[in-house]
Amino acid sequence: MTSTRDDLPLTHIVLPLPPWHFAPLLKFITDPDPGHQSGGYQGRKRKWRTRINEASRSIELDPDDIEWIRHQIENRKGGGWQAKVRDIFAGQHALFTRIPAKPRKRPDQRKHRKGEQ
Repeated sequence: MTSTRDDLPLTHIVLPLPPWHFAPLLKFITDPDPGHQSGGYQGRKRKWRTRINEASRSIELDPDDIEWIRHQIENRKGGGWQAKVRDIFAGQHALFTRIPAKPRKRPDQRKHRKGEQ
């Protein structure tokens, strides 16, 4: 078993969500991603589609998911889907609580996409 920076154990959890968090999660994982069929978060969305329980409004998360969610909450100022992940999960479990946001990088510090200057 690994642990987070806060020494909370990372383990497999089933996370029940209130309806106002579950509905955005369901939308997030089922909405198509125009122009992007592969990548870190698209693959995670496909994985989560098999781990969601609509009857109990819960999602099954493994240690990799937990660490990824924590990272997205920490980097919530970096883009649209990081903020979506924060809005869904932040504060819903002790592992997703009191995570400070990293400051957004200045434009000259950001990685440039292929073909951009």
